[in-house]
Amino acid sequence: MGCAAKPRPESPLPAVGVERVIYSPARKAFIDRKTLESDLAAARFVLLGEKHDAKEHHDLQLQLLQSLLARGRKPAVVMEMLEVDMQPVIDSGADLAPHAPGWTWSFYAPIVALARAQQLPVVAGNYPRAKIKAAFHGTPISAEDRATFGLDTPLPGRAELEEELLANHCGQLPKTMLPGFVDAQRLRDGQMAERMLSRATPDGAVLIAGSGHVRNDRAVPWVLRTRDPSAKVFSLAFVEGKPDTSQPLPYDAVWFTAAVAREDPCGPAH
Repeated sequence: MGCAAKPRPESPLPAVGVERVIYSPARKAFIDRKTLESDLAAARFVLLGEKHDAKEHHDLQLQLLQSLLARGRKPAVVMEMLEVDMQPVIDSGADLAPHAPGWTWSFYAPIVALARAQQLPVVAGNYPRAKIKAAFHGTPISAEDRATFGLDTPLPGRAELEEELLANHCGQLPKTMLPGFVDAQRLRDGQMAERMLSRATPDGAVLIAGSGHVRNDRAVPWVLRTRDPSAKVFSLAFVEGKPDTSQPLPYDAVWFTAAVAREDPCGPAH
C-alpha cells in the first residue's frame, strides 16, 4: 500500500502591488490569466458573476468574451439584465437601454455590441419582474413555472440564502416574507439556467449576471447540473477587495479586483 498523499498546501498570497489576482479553489492556488482563459474555453457553460455597479467587472467580462471568440467559440450570451418577454425587442436589433430600467446600461452596451457584431445570440435571461411582483401581491406562481424552474426541488443552503437575503435588506425584511423572496431568487436562477440550456449554440452559452447567481452551491450552476449532470460548467466570480481565501468560495474561480467606494446602504441616511 502506498503512502497517503500529503494535503496540498495553500499557495502564498501574491506579492503586494499585484493589481488583479485570480484564485482557483479546486487547485487551492492562485492562477494566471492564461490558465483561467483555458479553463473557460473548456466549459460549455461559462458564468461570469459581477458586482453590478463595478465597471471593472464589466470590462473584464468583455475581455473574457473576446478571449473565447479568439479561440473560435461562438456562444450565446445570456443576460440577467434582460427579461425573457423582451426577446422580440432584442432580436429586432433595437437599442436596449430604454428596456433595461434600473441598470447602468453603459456597462453592458459593449458586451451586447460585441455579441451582435460577431453574430452571437443575445438572450434575455431573467424571469419577468412583473410576474414576481404579482406573486408578492397574492397571485400564485403557476404549477408549470414551479416545475420548470425547480421550486419544488429541495434547495441546498436554503438557510444561508435566507440569511443573505435578510442581510441584503438590512435585517428589516419580515421573516414571513422570506419564502417569497427565496422563491423569487430561485425563479431567476431557474429561468437563467433554462435559457442557457435552451438557447445555447453548438459552442454553449455565457451568462452575464450578479455573482450571487453564479454560485455553484445553490444558484444557476446548481440548476444546470441538476438538469444536465454531464454539463461542463465553469463559474467565475469577480470579488472586490483584498484576496481572502480563508472562507469557502463557491465558485470555480474568483478574480479579486479593486474595491469601489460606496455609501453604506444600511446607514442612518437610508
